[in-house]
Formats: sequence, structure tokens, C-alpha cells
Amino acid sequence: MAPFAQLTASFAQLAASLAQLTASFAQLTDPFAQLSFFCTTRYSFCTTQAVKKNKAAVFQLLVKNSFYNIELF
Repeated sequence: MAPFAQLTASFAQLAASLAQLTASFAQLTDPFAQLSFFCTTRYSFCTTQAVKKNKAAVFQLLVKNSFYNIELF
């Protein structure tokens, strides 16, 4: 019974990590989804400007996503 309980706990941790990863990606893509409404013809220029203005926020989200990816595997 002990190995089965450990396996169940591992799957529960994996599910929690996947939920956190999904939430992080949602946070990362949300600002760009809002920008796409205003940037239909110059999307790459606008997203570049957004990244320049929000370097710290984008970097934190990327680091957070990297951490979850490392934790997952």
C-alpha cells in the first residue's frame, strides 16, 4: 500500500505543478492579448514596445515559468 500512496501523492504534486504552470502562461499571454486589439497592423512593433516598458514584469514571468518547468521535470 505504501508505494501506491507515494504514487498518488506524486500525481497530486504533478497536477498542482501543471495548474501553476497553466496559470503562469495565462498571466504571460494576457497583456499581449490586450495589445493585439490595438496592434493589428504593427503587432511586432507594439509588442516590442510593451516588452521594453515592462521588462521587469516580463522577466519575472519568464523566470517563474522556467522555475515551474524545472520543478515539473
